[in-house]
Amino acid sequence: MIYSHHFNVLTRTPKRGRPKNKLWLGVELEFETIGLVKTENYLESSRSFHARGLLNGFGKFLTPKDDSTIIFGYELVSAPATLRIHQAEWPKVWAWEGFKNYSASQYCGLHVHVSRSAFLESDMLYFFHYFINSKDNHELIVDLAGRESERWCRKYEKPKDRVVMCNYAIDTRYEAVNTLNKKTLEVRIFASTTKLELFLSRLEFVDAVANWVTSDRTLTVKVLREQEFARFVETHKKKYEHFWNWLTHYFAKKVAH
Repeated sequence: MIYSHHFNVLTRTPKRGRPKNKLWLGVELEFETIGLVKTENYLESSRSFHARGLLNGFGKFLTPKDDSTIIFGYELVSAPATLRIHQAEWPKVWAWEGFKNYSASQYCGLHVHVSRSAFLESDMLYFFHYFINSKDNHELIVDLAGRESERWCRKYEKPKDRVVMCNYAIDTRYEAVNTLNKKTLEVRIFASTTKLELFLSRLEFVDAVANWVTSDRTLTVKVLREQEFARFVETHKKKYEHFWNWLTHYFAKKVAH
């Protein structure tokens, strides 16, 4: 079964974990799956066959949902969960036999929702949005995201009041950080991927930015740069192991060039 794009996953997969900082991440990972599968009595589309397998194996954590941008696939939508739970659950999905039938085409993306409840002050919301959209961090963001799209995830430095509020008619959800949701900020910058290490790096990046801007009360717009962020990640490199490995390679490439 593939659920409607408008289906509320919280009705079947409630929040996982009880973080003290009220920081949950919700993942929308888009894949294509093309072809037919020969079952016992008939031919079935690969799309529906593997969606059923996904529900059988991971239905308590994931929901397959339709997406208008994906013709031959669907999105895997997680329950809102702590980073630690995501780090434990997603490798199981990658190890599943049916996963090899997924492909990440140019039309597929990875969106990560971050709970607004973690941002206790308006400046924290603004800093999160600013860091990802800042021209000073453009190289870092594009390199990690694996794409640069003005159509699906346009980047620009939005005024603070439009970040904090979520009802501005002139805004759209097709932005690097979608601010229109009442309960979450949606990070839309990433391309989809079938590489587990890269996928986990991207989740850890989002969690790290959120934790950085909500825990360091000395931050100002002037210090929201990749070098300062890297110092924070280094002090928490065990928690962000995959992203830290990615980040060290990123800086090594910059030095080499």
